[in-house]
Amino acid sequence: MNKRLRKKLHKGEFQELCFEVTWKIKDESNVDQVLDDFIEFVESIKLGCGGGCSKNGFSLGVSYLGRGTVTPEQRNQVQNWLLNDPRIFCVWLGPLRDAWYGW
Repeated sequence: MNKRLRKKLHKGEFQELCFEVTWKIKDESNVDQVLDDFIEFVESIKLGCGGGCSKNGFSLGVSYLGRGTVTPEQRNQVQNWLLNDPRIFCVWLGPLRDAWYGW
């Protein structure tokens, strides 16, 4: 496969990685603030997220903003932020996987 096609198909050196994260919050009245704080943090390390939430929990996919891939260091930063926030419990982070073909 030539380089142009690998780039178009996000293969080889153009592969993009992402991960899934879920967590619950302790106080339902903090849902908006917790999500706003998480988004602000994630964007500060050049990542983006999308997904859904229920009354007291979130399930989000985290990927790189624009073209690029999530690094293990960025994933660890997200994990540390979630584990150190006293409003959050029951944290689970999935492994890095292919953002285009890994779901």
